[in-house]
Parts: sequence; structure tokens; C-alpha cells
Amino acid sequence: MRENFSDLDDLIEKTHSEYTKKYFIEAIECYRSGAYRSAIVTLNIAVLTDIFEKITELSNDGDKKALQHVSKIDALYQKSTKEKNSYAVYKEMSDLENNIREDSFREFEFYSEKDHKILEDVCYYRNISAHPLFYQNDRYNNFSPELTRSLIVEAANILFIHRATNGKAIKDILFEVIKQKSFAELKIEKIEKIIFSSKYLGKAKENVILDFTQAIFASALNTEYALF
Repeated sequence: MRENFSDLDDLIEKTHSEYTKKYFIEAIECYRSGAYRSAIVTLNIAVLTDIFEKITELSNDGDKKALQHVSKIDALYQKSTKEKNSYAVYKEMSDLENNIREDSFREFEFYSEKDHKILEDVCYYRNISAHPLFYQNDRYNNFSPELTRSLIVEAANILFIHRATNGKAIKDILFEVIKQKSFAELKIEKIEKIIFSSKYLGKAKENVILDFTQAIFASALNTEYALF
């Protein structure tokens, strides 16, 4: 019996970046044909592409940290065109790719810590797929369709279907807003409207809203973390 792939097709349609979508489609095509190692390698490329795309999107909106990252990436790209086949340049580019997941979590909070670990799993399985000699106990890794599909769906739900939002910046700015004395004097309806406006939590992912809520409760219960 043929498996129903309609949910994967839905995820393709919901993918925000057209560049990411191309790699995502390729990963799904590999999965559907049974080329699971190739699917995971291509999925990892889609993850990195989407992170770069989101940082670029934030930089276009004037996000200072994003602008710093884009400048670094552009400088490294220009360097690579001038110093072709340079091991040192390739090493820099490899290091940047290896660190970008951590940066997207720590500096931009594109996703939660739990989701960060899932995307690290994508990288881990990619390494096994692309560098089998690193794992000499299993030189030919047979990935299951269930694992491959799970990683594909998780990556899409964590990253691909969402617009770029700097969760950390949203929280930092909102904390400054609610520290203002005038804010505490507002009626609860007005406070709720401001907090959940499109400028703040209205455009934030669930993990950012949860972190913000936990910080508010921590402030109320523990003076060590007081915001006011």
C-alpha cells in the first residue's frame, strides 16, 4: 500500500524561504526513493540554509546582531573567491557552519533548547552519513525510514515553516518596556494588548512566550531575579 505523503507536501508549501524549499524538496525526494543517507545530508543543508536565510531576513530589518553575522559571512565569501582551494578559508567556512546552529539558538533564540538538540541530531546523523570512517563500528549505516521522516518533519516544524524572529531581542526589549513605571499603571487590558501585539509576543514562537512567562513568575517569586 502506498504511503500518504500529503503532510510532507503541506510542509513544503508552508516553507517560508524559497532557497530552503529547494533543498527541502530534494531531501524529501531522497526519502521517498529510499535514499535515507542522502536525505539526511540534504536535510542538514536545508537547515543551515534556513538559518542563514533567517539571519539575513533579520539583518534586512536592521537587527544589529544579524547585521554582524551577515557581514562576517559576506567577508568570508569574498575571501573564498579570492583564495580558491585555500585550506585555511575552507576551515573558516566549516567552523562558521558548525557554529551557526549554536548562534541561532543562543543569540537569536529561533527555537527552544529542546528543538536545538533535535537540530543537533540532524547534524550528528549527517556526520555519520557523510563521514562513515568516523564511526568504524558501523561503516555502512542503514538509516530507517522512520528516523529519516522524523528528522524531516521536526526540522520543518522547528525552522522551515516559520518567519524569522529574534526571540532574545523581543524579550530584552519587552523587559525594558515593562520596567517602566508608567507601564505598571496601565489597566490589565492595555497591558495584555501591548505584550501580545505584533511588535512583541504576537510574532514570537511558543518557546519565547514560555520563557518570558517563566521570567515574570520568577521575578514575582524570587527577588534574585527581580525585573522591577
